Amino acid sequence: MSQLKSPQLETVAEAIVEEYPTDFTEELVSEFRSFVNEFRKEIAERQSVTDVIRLMLESRVSSSFSQVYKLLILFATIPVTVATAERSFSKLKLIETYLRFKISQERLSGLAILSIENKEAKVVDKNELIHRFANANARRKE
Repeated sequence: MSQLKSPQLETVAEAIVEEYPTDFTEELVSEFRSFVNEFRKEIAERQSVTDVIRLMLESRVSSSFSQVYKLLILFATIPVTVATAERSFSKLKLIETYLRFKISQERLSGLAILSIENKEAKVVDKNELIHRFANANARRKE
């Protein structure tokens, strides 16, 4: 944000208001202008959007620049949300391709969860899991 000049910020703000009229009003443009003018030095020292959000919270101006704050929060959270969903679909596509659609929906769901949550799956004690499974099946046969 610090690399953009004031006219560029205003153009970006106008485009956001035009694209999302139910979420932002024309006040976004003037809020951007005022926020950048008031905190120019502090913004230049910040490295990321989350740093600018922290600046707003530390300065207690998030309510004064509510639309700028809302936009920064959205900007900071949307990429994470999209990346997680895309990663899940990517894993599902790999599983489906590998198994060539020859498995049940329940097994496919289970494999997808294991693939997506692979960090947690790696710490599971496999010997204990096998032992529990064997005992459960042995009780069924008796």
